[in-house]
Amino acid sequence: LKARPDREYTLLDTTEKKLKFIDAALKEVGLTAQTLHSRAEEAGRDVKHREMYDVVTARAVASLGFLCEYCIPFVKTGGRFIPLKAAGARQELKNSAATLKSLGAEFCKIEEFTLEGCGERAIIIINKISQTSIKYPRTSAQILKNPLD
Repeated sequence: LKARPDREYTLLDTTEKKLKFIDAALKEVGLTAQTLHSRAEEAGRDVKHREMYDVVTARAVASLGFLCEYCIPFVKTGGRFIPLKAAGARQELKNSAATLKSLGAEFCKIEEFTLEGCGERAIIIINKISQTSIKYPRTSAQILKNPLD
């Protein structure tokens, strides 16, 4: 944040307690970012956030297919979605090919590494090549019942 003061950052989480901590930590170290208390599937349909970001990232909180459906609607055409994944990322990527296509995105590259004390990790770079249909993101229940892959 401090290395790129010309950039704006929005941090989203469903847990207000986490966001209050992040707000306090940012203030303590003299950094600024907008925090947004919302579910990704709700914020991803909001015109204030939908297809508004150059780069979106997420930690490995769900399968890649889920993460893509939640996060790619936030990315501008020409932008990137860059999730962090654990071991097995290549297989998840392979399994998510149909999801990427449905969301207007394509795989760019993967960077794999070992994080000391945590094991294998991968950063996947996904390019947004066209607008995402307004029907995405769907709810968690809909994604579970009828995955795009």
